[in-house]
Amino acid sequence: MLRKLVIFIFLFSICLLASTRVVRADSVQLTAIYANPYVTGAGFAWTTNVPVDVTISYGQSPSNLTLTQVVNTDYTIQNTTVNDLLPETIYYYKITAITKDGASKIESPIGNFTTYGVPSIELLSPNGGEKYTVGDNVPITWRQQNIRTLSISIRDDSGTVRTPNIAEAVVVNEKIGAGSYQWKIPSDFLARTSKRKFKIYFLAYGYGPDSLQPQSKDFFSIADPDDNKPTPISVSPNP
Repeated sequence: MLRKLVIFIFLFSICLLASTRVVRADSVQLTAIYANPYVTGAGFAWTTNVPVDVTISYGQSPSNLTLTQVVNTDYTIQNTTVNDLLPETIYYYKITAITKDGASKIESPIGNFTTYGVPSIELLSPNGGEKYTVGDNVPITWRQQNIRTLSISIRDDSGTVRTPNIAEAVVVNEKIGAGSYQWKIPSDFLARTSKRKFKIYFLAYGYGPDSLQPQSKDFFSIADPDDNKPTPISVSPNP
């Protein structure tokens, strides 16, 4: 009788344990890790096979990843941004992912990226006082640092933007240097306007979301060859 009681208690305990067992998630997989730096920050993206809680650890030494950012979502494709980084600095990072039940954990290898330098651009010419005529080639020049792309537009002295722009998304991609763009003034540029004074405007981007918008310091002029032609005088014969 005692033996049967012991067997019953043993089997009952097994059933009780089975009914309260936590179902563990599959081993977590961490893939498609991507780091995209800009001047004072970096964007991260990654993919997992199950929802996880993620900690990004980063710092300026692979042995001292003391800065952290935690991401808790229910998605398997995740991304985040870290800010307040130093320009032109190497950072090291790793991503730690833990399943929601805490049963599985994985760490990425230590990666690294370098933030970009602070962008700057100075428009050199035309910068005011130049005189051009329709059909001329205008050298647009600048000095830049850490500029990726720029667009070039022109406005008259009332502030009206002439369309289309002179150039769209000129690729620079140079850390430091000088740039130039040759613009041939179209033959119909002055059609339907009496304006003759203009400025060049830049819309420049470095490696981040902010733009730089330098312009000519003063107006330059564009003349029409017909502007200086004398008006024909009509002479009627004497009656």
